[in-house]
Amino acid sequence: KLSVSRGTLREAFKILMARNVLEIHQGAGTFMSRKQGVADDPFGLSLLQDASWMLQQMLDVRLMIEPRIAELATLYATDLQKNDLSACVAEMENAGGNRAFYVTVDERFHRILAEACGNCVLSKFSRSLQGSIEKNIKVLSDEGTWSTHMYGHKKIFQAVLDGDMECAKTAMMMHLYVVKRAMHENKV
Repeated sequence: KLSVSRGTLREAFKILMARNVLEIHQGAGTFMSRKQGVADDPFGLSLLQDASWMLQQMLDVRLMIEPRIAELATLYATDLQKNDLSACVAEMENAGGNRAFYVTVDERFHRILAEACGNCVLSKFSRSLQGSIEKNIKVLSDEGTWSTHMYGHKKIFQAVLDGDMECAKTAMMMHLYVVKRAMHENKV
């Protein structure tokens, strides 16, 4: 239909996959990537030698950006996004001791929140910070810190649901400070 050879088409697919626009699922087909064209490591952070220093730096950036994302989400979140956030909170509560599952849901919660802020630049930038979430959660070792982390998600969600910008901002800041404190206490 487009008068393009298979070789040209294959090359185009390779380029789109390298740029995280497309992804191939063996046996299922080719699909649009959930990464929406955001590079896996756009800042080259995986090349840094001091991993704990990098985590602290990324958390500082998250503290600058995510409270504003939470504020904006109170204004622009759709009903579908609110339902998705609610499902994430429920899944996190039911994760029990399955930290790998919790991390996946936590990352999804922050991704949905970023999409709900109504600013595509903030949303895409936030995606580039997603890799730090898993590493940040690893420092939440004691039960008190863990439950406080879960409580933070609930407060953020409730603030978005209520349309309370100040509460959303504060809840996100407190949520991230729990991780920062745990990092400091565990000397990460």
